[in-house]
Amino acid sequence: MTRPSVLAIALGAPPGWYAALAPGEWTDMPHSVLATPAFVAEVGGFPGKAWPSGIMHYSGAALARRGVWARGTFVAGIFLVFFGHGHAAGWGNEVLAYGPLDRARPGWHIISPGSPAWDHTTLGGRREGYPIGRHAYNTNFWDRSRNRLVALLACAANVGGHDSKYVDPRLTDQLPLGVSAYDKNRWISGPDPTELTGVVTSAAAYYDPSLDAAFTINGTPAKRAKLDLAKQSWSYVPAQAADKALYPGEGGCAVDPTRHIGVTRTYYDTGHLTLGVWKLDRWDAVDATWEVSTEGVRPPKSGAYDPVRSSITYDESKDRFLYWTNADEEYVYPVIPSQDLKTPWTVGDRIGGRGWKRHNGYRSAGVYNRFTFTPQPVEGVVMAIDAESAVKFLKLG
Repeated sequence: MTRPSVLAIALGAPPGWYAALAPGEWTDMPHSVLATPAFVAEVGGFPGKAWPSGIMHYSGAALARRGVWARGTFVAGIFLVFFGHGHAAGWGNEVLAYGPLDRARPGWHIISPGSPAWDHTTLGGRREGYPIGRHAYNTNFWDRSRNRLVALLACAANVGGHDSKYVDPRLTDQLPLGVSAYDKNRWISGPDPTELTGVVTSAAAYYDPSLDAAFTINGTPAKRAKLDLAKQSWSYVPAQAADKALYPGEGGCAVDPTRHIGVTRTYYDTGHLTLGVWKLDRWDAVDATWEVSTEGVRPPKSGAYDPVRSSITYDESKDRFLYWTNADEEYVYPVIPSQDLKTPWTVGDRIGGRGWKRHNGYRSAGVYNRFTFTPQPVEGVVMAIDAESAVKFLKLG
């Protein structure tokens, strides 16, 4: 059977909720609280003891820009797609999407329903074609060329819901989001990064759409690894000492696909924002990673959670990175790379303002890449903090 192609959508007029915002203004997105009794009942599956919080707790997201196949219908537009559970928060493997962000009435959609109940603690990584729900952190990304969610690797996670056994984290799983009903939202397994053995050291996937590849640093001993999405194959080289700057832990990471750099906040606290940088088009070169300091505005520390759980995204419209501290504030800080990428980068004046507070019970968990830039016609930053709160949106000017 021939599969119909998916066409990129044309930009339309901004929706009313977006047009009503002033630049630098936050808003609660409509119909965006996940933890409502009606939607939890509709998703079904086999929830864990803390579902639906687990779909976000210790899990990341991917911004899909072309649309998703949901409830038997292809819905065009921009969606934030969620997969992953962690810390015994659930094991149902639901894939959910919020959007279209570029429409007047976005809402929650079921992309792939919960899988049947089974004992994940004894079965390894997959069963019946489903990947096991897991700590996703920053490992989920949207494959732009193929309109797929890619769940790359994982942190070794307690996903059983009742004990502390672990599953094999070295997996690559891909889910078509909008090809056709023919696919029936089936996961495609592999290729798995078999050489990334031992303890997972970095919970990040640096996806560069212009290189059609994703990159990570993982394993014990650590290796740099490249996933070629066209060839569906992995390549490896030994890691270098400087690569530790690219381990975001529970923080966020971002990619500038023009300069071909992956960026994250490092663990080191010198009073200034300090970043780890990876030159992805030279991913295997000995000198491809380094640490860079910043000058200008000093974003505030966020207590015990700084800098591990801060987030960063790339603003492709204004060629800058945007940094969120995970502190008790609602500001985002622009970070402008230097020309040579190694002299200090510049942190500019903060964007945004007060108007909401993070749910106190979730400050101990990162937001990861659930903090992400959104393109025209809704240029801004979208952030899904936790399942009990509305999805937040900051309009950029």
